[in-house]
Amino acid sequence: MIETRDLTLGYDGNSVVQDINTKFESGKLTLILGLNGSGKSTLLKTLMGILKPIDGSVLIDGENLENLSIQQRAKKMSAIMQSQKVPSMSVFQYVLHGRFHDLSWPRRYRKKDRLLTLKALKAMGIEELADCRMDEISGGQRQKASLAQALCQDGDIVFLDEPAAYLDAASQFDLYKKAKNLAHKQKKTVIMISHDLPAALENADEVRILHQGKLYFSGTPEEFIQADISSEVFGLEIIEEMIQGKKRYLYLPGENQNQFAGHNEN
Repeated sequence: MIETRDLTLGYDGNSVVQDINTKFESGKLTLILGLNGSGKSTLLKTLMGILKPIDGSVLIDGENLENLSIQQRAKKMSAIMQSQKVPSMSVFQYVLHGRFHDLSWPRRYRKKDRLLTLKALKAMGIEELADCRMDEISGGQRQKASLAQALCQDGDIVFLDEPAAYLDAASQFDLYKKAKNLAHKQKKTVIMISHDLPAALENADEVRILHQGKLYFSGTPEEFIQADISSEVFGLEIIEEMIQGKKRYLYLPGENQNQFAGHNEN
């Protein structure tokens, strides 16, 4: 579990979001949402320890993140970043690298590591791609390989920075399914940034909304709908529909329409 206490974050002493007090629980998929520049990626990088907070603290299972070594962090968390470079190696080798943090000197992979790699590939449904090169498979397949690496790493926390960006609809659907499985079946704390509000509401267990320099909303998708703030924050009117026995969310432009699309470093 991750907890933030009076967390203020930003760059070069200039705050982007102030006084964040929230928890990200194990066994749940939590989506971080907000307009461009609202601080989503800044928050993610701070939770990962890439950026130091301006004020406040990030606690990992009750321990201050700043007190954990790089190796300790690697054992607890893994990340799939939007700008991640595609490596020139086989899918099996890429997923196997998730075990590197657990190796002692000399750095040699063990039978245990290879078995865990095969198990992770199977869990993501890509065992037949084991010998394929990462730079020769589709974007959706690469994202599944990244999720397999995160599973192989066996940390309790998984960060996903817009992993569905540039994927086709079928691949996006499958990616959300795999992310939920990591949370629900593997009992991991899964934290994802998304620009797709309806997909986020349909798949998330919890949502966190960043707006106007603060944590504007924290709760379940159902509570977000009941709060009736989608037009205020995103300029969108959200409509809940039941389709084939499942909740689906549609949106229409609101009176104060904003751009809930595109990509931004913040």
